[in-house]
Amino acid sequence: MRIYPPPLKESQVLKQCLDYLAMRNIFFQNTGAFKNNQGNFYRFGTPGAPDIVVVVAGQYIGLEIKAKGRKQSEDQKAFEQALKKAGGEYLVIYDIEDLILRLNQFYD
Repeated sequence: MRIYPPPLKESQVLKQCLDYLAMRNIFFQNTGAFKNNQGNFYRFGTPGAPDIVVVVAGQYIGLEIKAKGRKQSEDQKAFEQALKKAGGEYLVIYDIEDLILRLNQFYD
């Protein structure tokens, strides 16, 4: 019997993605959110904005990080449509392998 590790939390996938982008020197910005000392979580910026924004080969790409089995909110779907209409790209990323594979499509 093979034992599999438990699925990663979104925060763990996000950290892996941020570490990878930094290691590869890919331009990125993690969108605004923080947790204060009392454990309260605050998000600022446009509702539905992706977790990370990158620029790869001149292409603006929003990266929405999701744990396996999680879905986009309605605000995230609306942001995705607006970004694509403006000429940007939007990717929903479920793990680090997904990020690597999907970003490679933007390189020549």
